[in-house]
Amino acid sequence: MVKGIGKAALAALLFYMVFIFSTSCGEGIYQWIEKEHPSYLYRYATDGAFSENVYFSTQTQRLYGVPDSLPGIAAGESLSSLSGQLADGQWEIAGALQENEGYLQYLHGQGTSLSGLFIFCERISGLKDSVVYACRYLLFLLWVVALYLLMRCRPALYFSMGLLCIFATCVKLSGKFTAVFLLAPDASNRWMADGLLAPLVEAMLTFLIFDITIASLEKVRLDRKVKLLYMDLPALQWLIVRLAQETEQSGWYRSDISRLLPHFSEYLQTGKHTRKRAARLMEALQRLQAPHTNRTFLEAAVEIQTLLPSR
Repeated sequence: MVKGIGKAALAALLFYMVFIFSTSCGEGIYQWIEKEHPSYLYRYATDGAFSENVYFSTQTQRLYGVPDSLPGIAAGESLSSLSGQLADGQWEIAGALQENEGYLQYLHGQGTSLSGLFIFCERISGLKDSVVYACRYLLFLLWVVALYLLMRCRPALYFSMGLLCIFATCVKLSGKFTAVFLLAPDASNRWMADGLLAPLVEAMLTFLIFDITIASLEKVRLDRKVKLLYMDLPALQWLIVRLAQETEQSGWYRSDISRLLPHFSEYLQTGKHTRKRAARLMEALQRLQAPHTNRTFLEAAVEIQTLLPSR
């Protein structure tokens, strides 16, 4: 009980750390790109048309007063903040820019227009959130792997993932109703649905896809490895019946079943109970390698037959 509570507390702590670190990590990556490789941002926001900021720069500020002279724009903002302000107030700003003939001619000369400006701003302003989302998804995926290593129980993990998917779907579809139910503003509800639950569910689904695929491939591989043992099983059962009738007779037996021992080191690894069973099967198979009397060989053979996984 105490061990289970400790694992749950550790999982919750890791989740909190992942959530906090994913935000700072995503913002740090974006700021590094904006500072060290801004041309990547400009190509992304203009579909590869420009590798520099043709919409607002030192030149546009000096010649046309853009962007500092625009309504609602604070001077000295970062590229993402400035783009966000332009995208949020685009109707008012578009009206002001329509009167700036010099700037409009400048944009036309560059092969773009006001619509290109606002598309540029919308993409730049949303890029930071996209980078944070990607970091959060990857870190949540690592958290799910760590959770699996802690729990070591696929059914429980799959069931909890299913419950979370149901909850996330309800939050996504119910809209403002969930915000009222949770006593949270609508903005917080959207943040929870899009910024928290969405990457977490995607990470869990990714883990499920890979885990189920790997488990299926492992089962096929191990089934091929233990096929020889099941081919020998009728002979083993006949020997058990034979020895059971003559337990007091003297005789020595040595099994050649040791050739199959390497195949059981990976067998039955899906839970604590099955791992213990696999270890007992390994020990029983190893005991057959030594010379035995009728009675001792019979005891080891019966134990192996009992421990063999059902087909």
